[in-house]
Amino acid sequence: MVTNSASTSHTGLRVLIAGGGIAGLSLARALKNAGHHPLVIEGNTGWPMTGTAHYLPANALRALNGLGIGPEVAAAAHRINRQRVTGSGGRTLVDLPVSSTGEI
Repeated sequence: MVTNSASTSHTGLRVLIAGGGIAGLSLARALKNAGHHPLVIEGNTGWPMTGTAHYLPANALRALNGLGIGPEVAAAAHRINRQRVTGSGGRTLVDLPVSSTGEI
């Protein structure tokens, strides 16, 4: 059983995770923190550059902190100052400032 905190017991379970995306890597970290031995396999041989990014809201940042990697992610992140939602034709539907208060 995986809990939100690192476990000191070592079950020795080996776990295979198919997919090295954000979910697979997060699961691997949680399993390792719980004393298991995850192995992640990924079909892609490189890091594709798609011109997109991950937007991580507060609950995702809390989860990364729980995994013990929040500070590293924050150091590599670019803070978002505005959120803009556009329609299919490119017309702006919503344009909101994002608060810069709080820490991750």
